[in-house]
Amino acid sequence: MEQTILVRLATKEDILTQEFTHAQEVLSPVGDMEEEKRSNLAHVLTTHPYYTFIAIDEGMIVGSIILFVEQKWIHQGGLCGHLETLTVLPNQQGKGVGSKLIQAVTEKARELGCYKVILDCKEELVGFYEKNRFEFYNGIINFLNNRSIQ
Repeated sequence: MEQTILVRLATKEDILTQEFTHAQEVLSPVGDMEEEKRSNLAHVLTTHPYYTFIAIDEGMIVGSIILFVEQKWIHQGGLCGHLETLTVLPNQQGKGVGSKLIQAVTEKARELGCYKVILDCKEELVGFYEKNRFEFYNGIINFLNNRSIQ
């Protein structure tokens, strides 16, 4: 049976779930937060300039990604997208979930008029991002650039 992954913008309610926290902990422990801080952070992550996407499989959050949009003075006051915090649950890795999340972010960046999308990553993940149309820029290994969004 083919896996059907739905990728959509997260709501504040999505971000406040244990499923979202569990997906984030693929990267790093989240730790304890007071309810007010959790609520405020969930609001921030669902309000411009942050666009948080989630991947859902069989009703469960299995991955997430954040697009942060930075206003620049250069490029005629252009917008630069920052791909942040791509997470996919270990049992979902290698199934195209990460690529679908990246596609959602680059589509949103294009819609918003970003002139580029950049990210930092561990060296062992460079190949994954290259497969998703990112490339090295100025020889800096952890700085990747996707100028193909325009």
